[in-house]
Amino acid sequence: MKKIISFSGKGGVGKSTLLVLMLKYLLEKFEDLNILVIDADPDANIGDIIGKEIKFKETIGGKMTVLKEKIQKRQIPLDVSKDQIIESEVFSALIEMDEFDVLESLLYFLLLLKLLSLSLQYFWDNGFYKFPTQ
Repeated sequence: MKKIISFSGKGGVGKSTLLVLMLKYLLEKFEDLNILVIDADPDANIGDIIGKEIKFKETIGGKMTVLKEKIQKRQIPLDVSKDQIIESEVFSALIEMDEFDVLESLLYFLLLLKLLSLSLQYFWDNGFYKFPTQ
């Protein structure tokens, strides 16, 4: 059975600390859990707290920034759907740890996702996108 635990509230109230303490408890109390930690804060810091350096380029926000640049330069293949492209980028941003996995910068990703979707649709609808010639 899947469970979702969410910590929300204004800044500085201890959401990240509570998340890490809950994660520690779950890992100590239960075996064989599949845990995905999602830090949706634009100023994500879970990596810092768990001792894993996560560079911006490894986060969803970083991946989507690169994808946006590729779209603007028309460097993405036309034979791949935008859903496949975005899904691929999300999976490549998944940081696999020994006991749990982490996704950072999800809020930034959701905003960029909307922008990317609109950009791709505009390019394809208006015939602006062409394969680069060698």
